[in-house]
Amino acid sequence: MFEQRRPATPEEIAALVASFDVINPPAVLYEAEVSTIASLEELGAAYTVLAAEGRPVGAASFYTVAEVARSWAAGGGTEHDQQSFQRALRQAEDPAFAPEILFAPTRLTPSGWWIVDAIHRAAALLTLRAARGTTFDLRVFIVSRSL
Repeated sequence: MFEQRRPATPEEIAALVASFDVINPPAVLYEAEVSTIASLEELGAAYTVLAAEGRPVGAASFYTVAEVARSWAAGGGTEHDQQSFQRALRQAEDPAFAPEILFAPTRLTPSGWWIVDAIHRAAALLTLRAARGTTFDLRVFIVSRSL
């Protein structure tokens, strides 16, 4: 996963930092690289940092984008999840919507990666694009060390 990467441009770094929405963004964000996810299936299979309740420790103890997308589309999750997911669904209505999805390395998933930011936006994008049967090549950001 993410074998092909390129340095992020200053404009891409600025957009990533702005989307991270913290006062003091971690320095590792400024070192981010850009890669792609080539299919809805690949996006859906991506692990998130959201721990799955009641599952044994291991790879299956974290939700994938597809799992949270199904849950949130059915009204599950917290009030924050619903608000963020609904806002992201409205944004994803725009065919040009390209959220700044951030992946970081981990030893806790089989791929060695998980999404650490923009999970609601990734789930909304997956939900709408899958419903429409569209394909895409999604730009994602990669950091080389944990946040």
